[in-house]
Amino acid sequence: MRIAPMTEEYGQIFTMYQQDPDNFPYEYYSVRFSTFSGGHFASFRRYLRHLLLDSARIDNEHAAQEYTRTVYSVNVPVADRYRLENSYRQQKMHFCTRHLSAINDTLETYQFGVRVMLPTC
Repeated sequence: MRIAPMTEEYGQIFTMYQQDPDNFPYEYYSVRFSTFSGGHFASFRRYLRHLLLDSARIDNEHAAQEYTRTVYSVNVPVADRYRLENSYRQQKMHFCTRHLSAINDTLETYQFGVRVMLPTC
């Protein structure tokens, strides 16, 4: 297993570090698994990428979410996706520390929070 920054995005990683040294932009890092012989390992292969819309189940929340995710991934460049994901994660953490911490300090039995990848509140 190898965890390394994406070299083509190095300029954006460096900019993120300069803007906020406490922000670790893990969206710009990739994990690669390799076999013992050094070959690339993937547990599955996607031979065809498709999106099937079932009009009988389109009101299903999961179907709508999957459709939105697919349209987003097709139309937004990868570099912009990484930048937006990092910014969104930072905003959630800032909201938690700025606004919810005062409320949580007064509570004893439970805490309010925002779902983030790294627990901050």
